[in-house]
Amino acid sequence: MTLALAAAIPAATHRVAIVRNIYSRHNRGRADAHQPATVAGIPVHEPASKAALERHLAQLAAEGVETLVVDGGDGTIRDILTLGLPLFGARMPAIALAPSGKTNALAHDLGIGTRSLEDAVAAIADGRRVTRRALAVTRAGTAVVLHGFLLGSGAFVRATALAQRAHRFGAFNGVAVGLSLASVIGRTLFGGDNGVWRRGEPMALARDGRVAIDHQTYMFLAAALTRFPLGLAPLGNGPFADDRVASLTIDAPPRHLPRHLPALLRGGADDALARAGYHRCRDRQVELDTTSGFVIDGERFDGGRIMIRRGPAVTFIAGR
Repeated sequence: MTLALAAAIPAATHRVAIVRNIYSRHNRGRADAHQPATVAGIPVHEPASKAALERHLAQLAAEGVETLVVDGGDGTIRDILTLGLPLFGARMPAIALAPSGKTNALAHDLGIGTRSLEDAVAAIADGRRVTRRALAVTRAGTAVVLHGFLLGSGAFVRATALAQRAHRFGAFNGVAVGLSLASVIGRTLFGGDNGVWRRGEPMALARDGRVAIDHQTYMFLAAALTRFPLGLAPLGNGPFADDRVASLTIDAPPRHLPRHLPALLRGGADDALARAGYHRCRDRQVELDTTSGFVIDGERFDGGRIMIRRGPAVTFIAGR
């Protein structure tokens, strides 16, 4: 970092901290005794666990930090919002993201391509401020709220496992998405109606308090993203109201998939898709009950009954 870069941050009036995920793809093996405790005068926090992250965020909340520079991926943002929002409340810091994860879907949504930690710090001075409201996911009978941007169940859980395999072979970002999507489509088309991909699983779904689904379901997908990688639009073409949960539910087995696949992937023909069992919806609240678990921003959680809403607005610092 240069002195000019450090001077670009109004340190006297603006409290900044860096949180680096040492387990993110680009950061593995970098955390050691030689890593600096500060970068351009900004303290660097490298928590090694979620419990440690919570302690660091509590410290930053007590210090009144106003901006977090986050060196990590989608899962890092999920954990920072999940742990940080209860600690900061209405004073949640703005987030300048240096994407270093495997898929970086949120970075794509924010219009951030490859951005180094230095670029993220520099963007504090003059980057565009945009707000996003993540999905707020509450498990029945608990008070813990997960905050993330992409949630799925059913086939989406298996698709995430395929994506992890693609990562192990060196495919990341849009490449990993494309390879995983191609594999899911192939397994669904040629697996037979009794195959694990096509037969689905029992799900119960209520939209704004009204029961919508209680049968075998291929996949449920919900997101708080405005743009997907590769120009995909599985939830339809926006803009979407930021107080609604945009979702897609596909009945099992998927009907006439080759015919409907182009519209399904590119956001078109909602009425025709709905008649074939592909349902796009916008709801203030979705209640999902699934036995197979769900994935939110790359991490799998156990099944059960969950409530999905939109969380509070959080400011992100995008590109200039």
